[in-house]
Amino acid sequence: LFTQFRKQFRDRGEDVQQRLRAVRTSDSLDRILTALRNPDADLAPFASAAAVQARREELDFLELVASDGRIVSSARGPGRDSAESWVTAPVDWKREPAFLREEQLTGEPVLALVAVETVDSGDKPFYLVGGVRLDDQFLNSLPVSADLRTSLVRATAADDDAHWPVLRELADAVHRERNSITRRIRLEDESSWTYQGVPLDGRDGRMLGVLLVGSSPSF
Repeated sequence: LFTQFRKQFRDRGEDVQQRLRAVRTSDSLDRILTALRNPDADLAPFASAAAVQARREELDFLELVASDGRIVSSARGPGRDSAESWVTAPVDWKREPAFLREEQLTGEPVLALVAVETVDSGDKPFYLVGGVRLDDQFLNSLPVSADLRTSLVRATAADDDAHWPVLRELADAVHRERNSITRRIRLEDESSWTYQGVPLDGRDGRMLGVLLVGSSPSF
């Protein structure tokens, strides 16, 4: 199952990259790049451009970022006016696959599959940062039998009501040990399951989440 998770993660990441390439060739992005050639250009008319493209390409979030890290347009709304300085680091994003990152979506932190697309714009690059959240829909796409249960838990979450407390304890143990851990767990419904927790790292090597896979006694 972990091999399948990695494959699905890679395939979904390639899909996100393809969607960003579609944004790169859009007419609205051409208009933004043309406007940016004028340092005094009014970029306010492009405030909703990211939201329009995100809906079109079915991305959970999308940001159009200037060469200095300034966000020109964000699908997360006008309140998202901070800079994305990390994307301006000396990285060849054209060679980088999609990666796991913690993002703020709908006012809460979530695990997301993120990709960066670089657009050549004269002597200065322009960046497209977009992705999709990793949630139950992603897990449901895995070929899991009825004898298996899967969960994704953020490593930095202090609590998560969506999971049994004993699973939160297992996720915390994986976070502390930074290694896979297998435990026999009795859930609150009195059923007994064998759970394995696997750490999930971001691009910088920092642990961001834990994949929990449980098998029933009959498995």
